[in-house]
Amino acid sequence: MSFLPNSEAEEEGRIVERHVLPAPVPQHLEAQQEKATRAWHIQLWQWLRGYTGEDINRLKEAGVRRVEADADAKAAEARQKISEAERNFAERERIKQEALLKQAEAAKAIAEANKTNAEAMKIRMEAIVNAVEQLSAAASRIRQNGGDVFLDKDQLKRLISDASKDASLSQLLELGKNDKE
Repeated sequence: MSFLPNSEAEEEGRIVERHVLPAPVPQHLEAQQEKATRAWHIQLWQWLRGYTGEDINRLKEAGVRRVEADADAKAAEARQKISEAERNFAERERIKQEALLKQAEAAKAIAEANKTNAEAMKIRMEAIVNAVEQLSAAASRIRQNGGDVFLDKDQLKRLISDASKDASLSQLLELGKNDKE
């Protein structure tokens, strides 16, 4: 079955090529068409130039304002961080000064404790030396009155060292020699 007219029935099954030429356009219609096309292009150009140009300028200004706002926000954040760092530095310096003050107070307290211990040791040693001197004086009086006193040297050392747990016998003896001189 063929949809081609009968005259072309013998060409059935083959691809039929037909060449069609455009219809001629009258001159006055062609001029109007060209005029309308130009007017359309001019109108389009004016729209693009007017609205799009303004839109581009507005977008550019908005972008500039946004960049400036971002820069201002970052600058404010940087100023805030700098002030926080300065506060932290000041706080660290204050803590450091307090620590130095506490160290000085501790050193002063240690020095006072050492001084008090030294004074206590001196008083204790003087008391022991005084007791040894009184013991010697008592033994001497007993001997002068005809009595006899026997002092064991080791026992005496032990008594003296028990009496002064912090002081050594050599310190006591040296203190006693210094007092006699």
